[in-house]
Amino acid sequence: MKVTVIKNNIASNDKAVSASETGKLQIVRPETLEDSTANRTTILIVDDDETILRLLTGVLKREGFAPVTAETGLEAAKVLSSSQVDIVLSDIEMPGMNGLELLEHVKESYPTVPMMLMTGNRGLYCEYEILEAGADGFLTKPFRRAELMTRVKALCR
Repeated sequence: MKVTVIKNNIASNDKAVSASETGKLQIVRPETLEDSTANRTTILIVDDDETILRLLTGVLKREGFAPVTAETGLEAAKVLSSSQVDIVLSDIEMPGMNGLELLEHVKESYPTVPMMLMTGNRGLYCEYEILEAGADGFLTKPFRRAELMTRVKALCR
């Protein structure tokens, strides 16, 4: 059964991902990471939409990752400077430092950290241009949970 949750910009073939399923899930900040995350891949999720942060945090936690969040590119830059991050997953369109500017910062300052960009604006960005800009992956919202996990796991290699 195919279920699509367009309102929250995430869709899944195997399971709908919605705010109600995340329950009282809290956004994980770097200062709240526990020792139990030491052996897990830390993924910095950057998006100015709190619902997307909450949904992606829940999905990635259930898949065994250690998600950390930032609502802006500038906040993400601060997280990167103070925490060990293995992968960055960022929206493109955000106020202040956008995802493309964050990509440039990550590639200059943290060249070994893979970064995947995502957008809900299909008409403005194409995958080829994003990858040419240096991104290690690209997702167009809405995306399926399986697509997200396939791309994230590829970045872990």
